[in-house]
Amino acid sequence: MIRKSLFTLLISFSILSSNVLMASSSMTETIKIGLTASLTGKYREAGIQQLQGIQMWRDDINERGSLLGRPVELVVRDDHSRADDTEALYEQLILKDSVDFLLGPYSSDNTIVAAKVAEKYKMPLLAIAASAPSIWGNTHNGYVFGTYVQSDKLMENVIELAVENNIKRVAIVYANTTYTHSIAIGARRIAKQHDLEVTFYEMFGKGEGSIRTTVGRFAETNPELIIVGAYLEDSIEIVKELKQQGVRQKMLVFSGSVDTVEFKDALGGDVEGVVSAIQWSQAQHLPGAYDFSFRYKQKYGTNPSYQAAGGYAAGQILEAAVRLSGSLSKEKLRIELQALKFRSLFGHYRVDLSGRQIGKQAYIMQWQDGERKLVMPKSVSNNTIRFFSMK
Repeated sequence: MIRKSLFTLLISFSILSSNVLMASSSMTETIKIGLTASLTGKYREAGIQQLQGIQMWRDDINERGSLLGRPVELVVRDDHSRADDTEALYEQLILKDSVDFLLGPYSSDNTIVAAKVAEKYKMPLLAIAASAPSIWGNTHNGYVFGTYVQSDKLMENVIELAVENNIKRVAIVYANTTYTHSIAIGARRIAKQHDLEVTFYEMFGKGEGSIRTTVGRFAETNPELIIVGAYLEDSIEIVKELKQQGVRQKMLVFSGSVDTVEFKDALGGDVEGVVSAIQWSQAQHLPGAYDFSFRYKQKYGTNPSYQAAGGYAAGQILEAAVRLSGSLSKEKLRIELQALKFRSLFGHYRVDLSGRQIGKQAYIMQWQDGERKLVMPKSVSNNTIRFFSMK
């Protein structure tokens, strides 16, 4: 009896713990969901937030009871924010850890290599923070399913808003990653479709002074709209450099990560007026969004980012597909993820035949009076965007 009680206590602790779980014995009656997370490296902040969202979903489903009669276990490995590490780790999750299902890592670059592993072993993978079109362009068997707005369409609402306000000149800069490059490609295409003049289009490097040089060069083209495809650290540096060089523009727009507390803490009052194209906001009035936001803040002491919400929603989507399939069959799950039409707290999930997400839309957020305000689409926002003065 004592041994049995101790064993039950140990299993309960492993399920409820928010720590990273390594592979467990095949004797445990759990459904094992495998993923890598950027717990260290350049994507650390966003990667941890995404994992926290997934962990909250795991805790919720286990508190409700189970999934197909079994508790859910996360098997998580640190990919160090490097695509070079991700491929081997996903193979370990499949071959060594014997996971039942896969969730994707953070970033498109990491997901591209994870997708190759999923295809190789015919293992469905639900991508989370990954939206570069090349992820689906490089796969052929329909085992990878997206949850985010495609990155080449992320700036569509931004450019349409600019056109409505008689903005005609745009500069586009981007970091050297698959995701940010696809944002830039899409932004340039959409800008040209709306007859905007693209005054500057260039990738910035990582060397010392490279951002300073890039900002100086595009400032000379006098753009009214500046679109930046970048992650948190580079975004902070770009804002600082724009201020240092006295650059003025009507709109300054980034591709996510600037809606975070970390961004505000780094820049203080200089966040005012900065815009971000985002995947989610609690102000969208989606089912469960406010409840999730309230509980997340209670647990972690800050409002959830869209990365955290995306992680939780990925769990919801996977849960719906597993329940509908009624089994742990990989092929049945693939079929359900392909056909599923579902509304999570993140938005609509619906994919095309390749697994590319087509049901979701992007949103526009702006820092106003030190707070994050949703300004587009107008159907879910009462806030009006504020433009910078170019004088």
